[in-house]
Amino acid sequence: MKYIVFLFAVLFISLSSCDDFVDIDPKGVIIPSTVEHYRGLLNNAKTTGESAISYEIACDDIYFKESRINSLESWQFNAYAWNDYYFNPEEIDFMWQQTYKEIADCNIIINGIDDAEGDQIEKNYVKGEAHTFRALSYFLLVNMYGKSYDKNTFSNDLAVPLLLEAQVLQQKPRATVETIYTQILDDLEAAEKLLSDSEKQKTTSPNAVKFHADLTTVYALKMRVNLFMQNYKGVITYGEKFFKRWPVEQAIMDYNTLASPVYLVPLFNPEHFYFQLPSGSYDFLQEAYLSDDLLSTFDKTKDLRLTFLAVPDGDKYQFNNFSNNLFPNPGFTTGEVLLTLAEAYVRNHEKNKALGLINQLRQRRYNAAMYVPIELDKTNEKQSLTIVLNERRKELMYHGKRFMDLKRLNKNPETAITFHRTINGVKKTIEPNDLRYQLAIPRDVKAMNPLLEQNPR
Repeated sequence: MKYIVFLFAVLFISLSSCDDFVDIDPKGVIIPSTVEHYRGLLNNAKTTGESAISYEIACDDIYFKESRINSLESWQFNAYAWNDYYFNPEEIDFMWQQTYKEIADCNIIINGIDDAEGDQIEKNYVKGEAHTFRALSYFLLVNMYGKSYDKNTFSNDLAVPLLLEAQVLQQKPRATVETIYTQILDDLEAAEKLLSDSEKQKTTSPNAVKFHADLTTVYALKMRVNLFMQNYKGVITYGEKFFKRWPVEQAIMDYNTLASPVYLVPLFNPEHFYFQLPSGSYDFLQEAYLSDDLLSTFDKTKDLRLTFLAVPDGDKYQFNNFSNNLFPNPGFTTGEVLLTLAEAYVRNHEKNKALGLINQLRQRRYNAAMYVPIELDKTNEKQSLTIVLNERRKELMYHGKRFMDLKRLNKNPETAITFHRTINGVKKTIEPNDLRYQLAIPRDVKAMNPLLEQNPR
């Protein structure tokens, strides 16, 4: 099989000052013309989300000993210290670069595959996946570089440039948060229709498509998006669809039956129904500790997640050794889906449904000899929300979700979080809604595109 090289995505990263795309077929580059070509391009676009792992270093879940802080890479130190800019002017912001590369790949597929040679069902499947990945990419960008979703201000709040064409050299200003979320929802609607049509010919189980998006992936992403939009009824609609396809009893494994953490490796773990391989940019986790605040949410004697995913070191717990393939998955897990649905139930004033899900999860996460279910009639709505959010934090630790969760939770004073860092003996306080929750627009990109407005620091 030929090795196919696509130049488009590489060219896009430069964000050159050129205003026009020159339509030339470069020598040695295969222009996609068959569904197999487009499938090859799609496979190049499947690392979306890996960079989100990297920014966990800025979150309240992570603690480093003083001796380790000063040996962090420059960008890692800046993120951990909450400095205004993570990257020096000459450095590349890998999240911006990688995510826009994936968007460029998806744009080529979405705009070109209809005219390709090949089976129509397969074309629908590849195109549906591309819409899913583009939605996921823009969701990541808007929540890292834009303001949190707020219906009162989203029509004016700046997000990121919206690029939908296959042209790779484009200069555009930042679109609004409203515009980006509208596009995300449009992409997911298109993905659901295309993947529903193609699924008529498919019999694969959710776990058999671990590296490919299917309807379970679309439902999970719709849940994630609607949670951030505070559309809790939308979350419930797609959460119930998800668990109708894949019941909780099958979707959540019982940690009491695990003989070794090896079975939690995403490649072998059925809960990881959509897997994205993270890059080496999460290497700092090998020497990171759970913060005291995160550790306080665990019952050290009962919770098997702490047993399998952390290693005691005195009065601290260190994240498990990711060099042994117990690496994080920034994609989707059934645990996230369950907890997203539980949060939506609480916020929709259906706390008993939420706690019912939490009991099902805890029964499979706590030592069976010590497990005691939550009593529904003795837990009020506010307590229920706290329980759900703590379970979410534990279940999704170091999977690239905490930074965005902090940002959305800070919009409500009841769930807003203040935390602290001590850097070389100096205590730094991170307040809710700190301006630095909006990452800086990369300075090298802004220098080449004067239409981009910088986030305030």
